[in-house]
Order: sequence, then structure tokens, then C-alpha cells
Amino acid sequence: MKFEVQDASPTIATELNLVPGEQVLLHKETAIH
Repeated sequence: MKFEVQDASPTIATELNLVPGEQVLLHKETAIH
């Protein structure tokens, strides 16, 4: 599965690979803000 956050920032995309799926949603919302 590819996350939209990857298109937002490479750094965030790297963090997504390190955190659980549920944490990904939290990072995604944080990226928007």
C-alpha cells in the first residue's frame, strides 16, 4: 500500500515505514497541519 504522505515529503515517507499502520494516520494528519 502506498500512502499519500509519501508524495508530501520523503522524510515523512521514511517515518511511515518505521511506524505501525495506526501511527501512519497520525503522521498523515500532522503533515496536513
